Amino acid sequence: MKQIKNKMIMALIMSLPMQGLLQAESLKIRQIQPKNIEYNAKQVKQLLFKHRAAKIGLLAVSSIANLVELYRCFQFFYNKFSSSSSPEPCIKQEAANHQPDQEIKKSHLLGRMINSIKNLISSKELWYAVLFGSSAITTQKLMTAVNHPHTMTWFIYEKVPCKTFEQVHKYAQLLAQDTIDKEKIIYYKQRVNNLCNQLIKQMEQIAGFMLYKGTQLKDSEQGEIKEIIRHLSHYTNDWVIAINRLFGQELFDSQQFIKLATDYEKELKRELNNFSRVEGETSSDILQVVSMHKQQNEL
Repeated sequence: MKQIKNKMIMALIMSLPMQGLLQAESLKIRQIQPKNIEYNAKQVKQLLFKHRAAKIGLLAVSSIANLVELYRCFQFFYNKFSSSSSPEPCIKQEAANHQPDQEIKKSHLLGRMINSIKNLISSKELWYAVLFGSSAITTQKLMTAVNHPHTMTWFIYEKVPCKTFEQVHKYAQLLAQDTIDKEKIIYYKQRVNNLCNQLIKQMEQIAGFMLYKGTQLKDSEQGEIKEIIRHLSHYTNDWVIAINRLFGQELFDSQQFIKLATDYEKELKRELNNFSRVEGETSSDILQVVSMHKQQNEL
């Protein structure tokens, strides 16, 4: 029975390359869908609303914490001034200092150290300091995430990893090698197909961000942004048709694929710069986004 089972497993393993070949023959990249762009525009709207609300809430919490800390400082100095001007507490303190058990404790260094630690742990000032210190650090981390310019550079840094093109070129270069076997060709083509589909999803996210930002601008700028979205959508879908044509060929033309990917990346960067000009993104906005991500990586 065991031998039969092992033979079945080996047969299944040996059949995997053929299954991969069948999958590779049916590889296809999907095109951009307008409904997905509209959905992503709604997601961007909700995300930015949450960030604005969180920013206002954090500013309110920070202001309240500062007021409480200011009140505590005022109360501390007021109590200190009042106790120094009143003779009665001094008399009580002197009487307490002359108690026998206190004298005994003071004579032992270990007892004094334990007393000091207990007093430190039980002091309100310590716990106030810990509370406000931790809240300040948490507020700073959260504020770094939500206090940002709502520009395309921020959105790409935050939601659309731009390493997809790098990975596409990497696997395309691997496919261009003459020494790879059929199984590797199948795997690399599947990776390229998956990465291209991921790129389409990211393009829909970018177009959704553009669509939302267009609603926040003037009518003339809205029209210009719609033209950018329309151009990128048509250009992307034409690019998908060309890539799918390459996948349908018996021999995958890696050099042609690399050229198509390079041309598409250049066109995308050109239109993103065009959009940034229309939305009014400044160099200081870009520097703020870069600085923000450096801080997040350090934290």
